Formats: sequence, structure tokens, C-alpha cells
Amino acid sequence: MVGARRLTTYRRDRDARSPGAAGGAVGLGERMYSVGADLGGTKVSAVVVDPYGEVVGSSYRPHDGTASGAIASLAALMTDLISSAPGPVAVGVAAAGLVNRATGELLHSALLDLHGAPLAATLSKLVGVHVIIENDANATLLGIQSDTSQRETAILFALGTGVGGALSVGGRVIEGSFGFAAELGHVPVEQTGLHPCPCGSSGCLELFASGSAVAAQAKTLGLHVRHKNAVRAEDVVEAARAGDTSAVHILHSAGEAIGTVLTRLIPAFDPSVIYISGGFGHHAADFLVPAITERIAEQAPFPRARPAPRILADPVGPLAAAIGVGRLAQRRSAFPTHISERDSHEH
Repeated sequence: MVGARRLTTYRRDRDARSPGAAGGAVGLGERMYSVGADLGGTKVSAVVVDPYGEVVGSSYRPHDGTASGAIASLAALMTDLISSAPGPVAVGVAAAGLVNRATGELLHSALLDLHGAPLAATLSKLVGVHVIIENDANATLLGIQSDTSQRETAILFALGTGVGGALSVGGRVIEGSFGFAAELGHVPVEQTGLHPCPCGSSGCLELFASGSAVAAQAKTLGLHVRHKNAVRAEDVVEAARAGDTSAVHILHSAGEAIGTVLTRLIPAFDPSVIYISGGFGHHAADFLVPAITERIAEQAPFPRARPAPRILADPVGPLAAAIGVGRLAQRRSAFPTHISERDSHEH
């Protein structure tokens, strides 16, 4: 069995009347503890969230890179954390891909060959608790948001192996009619037709600003990096930090591509803040943010009529998706009649 890291706890003393306290029943409209998990390509991470939305424990567990291995590791990790919670628990999982929130299926996902998998039903059976599924970028935005988000329109770019995205208006994540809202990796940067995308379109942002695209460019240029046989986006960032001008140029170009997409999104959604998240996004933010800012200043419409949006690295970090889906699971458990915007169109 793949070992899990020991549970890290951050427990606080709470009033004995706290909702979800050990041994207490949770009624309609009351909040409970939750376990939120993030299913990644090489590991699973999870947190315990208290009834006030604060993280009180976290852990992770690597997996072998197969779908069955990832699900087994995820179920084992969630079982451990569920048993550690002091009261009733709601459970949610964040996963990359298009999610059917009504059925808990991954309708489209390149992650671990889980395309079409009944993920919620499988995990619910394994852990003995109802599990909800959410897109990882949406969950990340939920994990970042605070009370001040009720007054903001925010756009999030999740930069990892691919490019995901999320959009929130007034603190509410927008899903769209069919769950495709804010698939920012497939907004075109250019329309020459020279860069076909697996989605069926061409010139998509994912082909220019994802971790895999950055690594491919570095390999094509023969960039001198630590892992010559398997160039990673992290290697490019390290080379840029060491002063390699080619690496700096690759990252700057990726930022410019994101900025180009934003010049089209800004007049459509009028965002006040843009977040850069994801494994590659976190590592490269120091290089990406200035390039994004520069492109917006050059090309965004109405520069004198509206302030430029703030461009920020994700302030929460790698656990943001797990935190966000944990909070979402709490909301749906406390108010079971809630259905998402997309679900309301399906029923």
C-alpha cells in the first residue's frame, strides 16, 4: 500500500454548541464538518474543513498513476480523514474535466483515463458517505474566495499540464447551461489554423500557456535544463530564475498569450481580479504576471474608463481546490434542495 503523510491538524477550541460537534445531529440548514479532496495526476490531497469553513487538518497520499490506483488512494485517504473528524461529515472531490454535477460523472477528462467515469458513485460506495464531484478550477476559485468576494467578478486561470478556468460573479461560480463556462484553455489566442487542438478547434490558449506547452517549447529550443530527457515546466522556471534568456522568453510568451485572452474577456465580464493558480502557475507567477499586465495595458479596451484588474497569484496555494470543494459539500449537505444553475436546466 502506498503510504500517506501523517495527518496535519490545526484544531481550535470551539463553542460546545458548534454545529457538527461530536455526537450532535445536524439539521436542515445547519453546517457540518467536511472532507474536501483534490484528485491529481500523481497524488491525492485532502483537507478537513470545520463548520466555519476553516481548515483543521490536511494530508496527502501519492498514487501509481493509474485510474484504479488513484481511486484506491483517494478512498483510503478520505476514509482516514472522515474518521478523524469530530462529527458528521460532508465529502467532496475536485477533479480536472467536465463534470456532470447531477450524476457525479466525469463527462470529459484526460486525467488518469477517467473519461466517463462514475466517480461520485464509485467513491461513495468505497467510503460509505455521499460524495459530490466538482471541476477542480471551480473548486479552486471557491477555495480562494472570502467574504469580500461577494462584491467582485473574478476570473481564474488554472495552469498545470493543461489550462483550466473559472469565473465567479458576486461570489457565485458560473457553470453555464451545459457546464462549459470558463473553459479558458480553449479560448483561441490566434486563428491561423496552424496549431490544431485536441478539442477540435485550433490556436487554443492551452497550446501556448500550459505546463506541457512550455515544456515542449523548451525541448524544441534545446534549452539546457536539469532533466534533459523529460523536460518539465518546472525546469523552465528554474532556468529562468537562473537567468537563462530563452527560458525567460518562453514564460513571457506564455504570459502574453494569457493577456491576449484576457483582452477579450475583460469587455465581456468586467472582472476586478484575475487569479493565476495551478502547479505550473504557482511556480511561474513571477514571470507570467508582468507579461499578462503588460499585454492588458497594451490591448485591453477602455483603458481610461475602467481600472485594470488586479493580477494575483493564487493566495491559498496547492490546497485551494480541496478547501473549495469541502466548503461546497458543506453547503449542499446543509441545504439539500439546492441545485446548481446547470442542474436546473437538466431537470
